[in-house]
Amino acid sequence: MFKTVGGDALGMSTCHEVAVARQCGIKVLGFSLITNIANTDADTSVTVSHEEVLQIAKEAGDRASKFVKEIIGHFP
Repeated sequence: MFKTVGGDALGMSTCHEVAVARQCGIKVLGFSLITNIANTDADTSVTVSHEEVLQIAKEAGDRASKFVKEIIGHFP
């Protein structure tokens, strides 16, 4: 369904926290690191090893760290 509204990825890790923060009047900036593909097609078998997910997370984490350091300078 999310693809029909233009979504490329779907995450559920931060939605509850953001909803509560916004109800409290807190401004929120969020981003997520996608580390593995979800198999959404029963006809296609997608296998991802735990080691592969950990490696991708490490690589994405290094880039995310640089991103956060850069973007923090733009906030008061």
